Amino acid sequence: MGFGYLLLGYLTTFFLSFHSFGFLFIPVGLVLMAVGCEELRKYNRQFLWCLPVIGVAFLNSLYLLAAGFADKWSFAIPFVNETATYICTVAKDVLFLFIHAAVLWAVAKIALQVELPDFSRRALRNLILTAVYYLLDILVILIPFGEEAMKAMLIVGFLLFFIFIVLNTLVLLSCYRMICKQGEEDMPRKQSRFAFINRIHEKSDKAEQETQERVRAYAERKRAERMERSKNRKKK
Repeated sequence: MGFGYLLLGYLTTFFLSFHSFGFLFIPVGLVLMAVGCEELRKYNRQFLWCLPVIGVAFLNSLYLLAAGFADKWSFAIPFVNETATYICTVAKDVLFLFIHAAVLWAVAKIALQVELPDFSRRALRNLILTAVYYLLDILVILIPFGEEAMKAMLIVGFLLFFIFIVLNTLVLLSCYRMICKQGEEDMPRKQSRFAFINRIHEKSDKAEQETQERVRAYAERKRAERMERSKNRKKK
């Protein structure tokens, strides 16, 4: 449906890139995210708005890729210079903030569409946390804070980064497991040649079925509550 590509692209872009050679992974991750959003827009048009932001971020990442090669391996690249690299580094954080805003907003909308309000609330909560991290990171880049203040902000930023990466990954993973195309809900899993893999799949499918049943029960209960409130309002 697209959540698999989106999840893989998200982890590649934001988790695998958190080191000095991260510039190598970002373009690949953004392409995977774009593929996922392109597929998901067929089911909810909010994902359409993710694509232009991801596209601009991809172009920006190509410059940072060239700058990374020039820095790490001392290549002489004519259009790479310190000022442009600084601007693109700041632009990367701004674009990453917009990507998170677009993706998490779209996830919140599609979760409501399939009556998974808990997933929607988690996505919006994560959006706020992610925005705090990127705004802090942009301030660190733009403003020359004192040494002690800089250390404190870097520690806070480091913790926020891993917290929002984990929380966003969990939301996307939950969507990957719980939201599927119509008609695929009961599609059997292809059997493996290895018995132990089939046993793992059986346990995973059982846990997923139990989760789906809890979600259905929750959705039915909420629907019944809404209908009851509507009847009560009409009586008044």
